[in-house]
Amino acid sequence: MEDLTSPPLRRRRRFAGLVTSALLLSALVSAPARAQGSPATPSCAIDAVDVFPASGSRVPTNARFIVEGFGPRAGQLRRLIGKTLTLSSGSKKASVAVKSAFSAGDDRIAVELVPRQPLEPGMEWTLDLGQVLPLVKSRSGGDASVLTWTTGRGLDRASPVLRRIPAVEQGQLSKEGERQVVFRVDAVDDGPVLLVGKLRQARGGPTRRYFVPVRGGRAVVGDEACGGWGLERGRAYRMIFQAVDVAGQTSPEAEEIEFNAPRGGNE
Repeated sequence: MEDLTSPPLRRRRRFAGLVTSALLLSALVSAPARAQGSPATPSCAIDAVDVFPASGSRVPTNARFIVEGFGPRAGQLRRLIGKTLTLSSGSKKASVAVKSAFSAGDDRIAVELVPRQPLEPGMEWTLDLGQVLPLVKSRSGGDASVLTWTTGRGLDRASPVLRRIPAVEQGQLSKEGERQVVFRVDAVDDGPVLLVGKLRQARGGPTRRYFVPVRGGRAVVGDEACGGWGLERGRAYRMIFQAVDVAGQTSPEAEEIEFNAPRGGNE
């Protein structure tokens, strides 16, 4: 297993304290599509969406939802910004505002779906996404035309906590040959969390912000699909993480981490 943590950061991180408490989630500001010197991104061959929290999840009554679109789905989502969608539960209806979350170019954007008032508790709510994105698929596989979430008893008022600074676990290559770095994430919240990552080259340059899913306590950096960030061979990077919960509440930013991209992978 390749050790990708830069030695100076390993020494500094011994003195880092645990990270706690809260800010509110704000819209993410996109930076230039690619840092100078980053490898060219392949043309986008993905026609799908990612959804947070996943369909079928149990959520608080003040939940908000993120839909990230790739390829042609990005353009369709962009045209929905400023419009209103509807969640339904039997005869009950709830209006949902579509807001911009972030953009990585023409082929990859995310929108935030924000209910105009808290959802009623103890009900299964359905979003007919296929009505505005016909025949839409999930990036992980399967149909994403109909999304459902079940509300719990009430509001989520507690912000997520990053109990430790996310730590490099290993470098890996995706099946497409992308260089990726896996981070261990120790986050505490009543429900699923997502990371907002701020990534830049250690030598300087623009900072990119984007969503990093957490699955099984692991977060993977280096998803360059459709305008995402591609890691250069062996290059040193600096990363700052912040946890976001289903209600849009955030932890403070964790201490900056320095790491090196794997040396294998595509040119």
